[in-house]
Amino acid sequence: MDKLTSAVTVKFAPDDADDLHALASSRGMEVSEYIRHLVLADREEARRQFDALNRIFGRERETDKGNRE
Repeated sequence: MDKLTSAVTVKFAPDDADDLHALASSRGMEVSEYIRHLVLADREEARRQFDALNRIFGRERETDKGNRE
C-alpha cells in the first residue's frame, strides 16, 4: 500500500538552497526526503518536550483544579 502524501512548496534563498542540496546529499537523501526528516525530527522533539513538561505541570494542574476559585 502506498502512503498518501501532500505536496508543500518551500522557498529558500539561493545560498540556502545550495546548502540544503549539499546537506541532503551528504546524508544520502533527496531534498524533499531531508526536509521531511527534519520536520519529523522536530515534531518528535516537540512531543518529547511536551511529555516532559506534562510530567512536571500536568499532575500539579490536576491536583490544583479543586483549589482554585
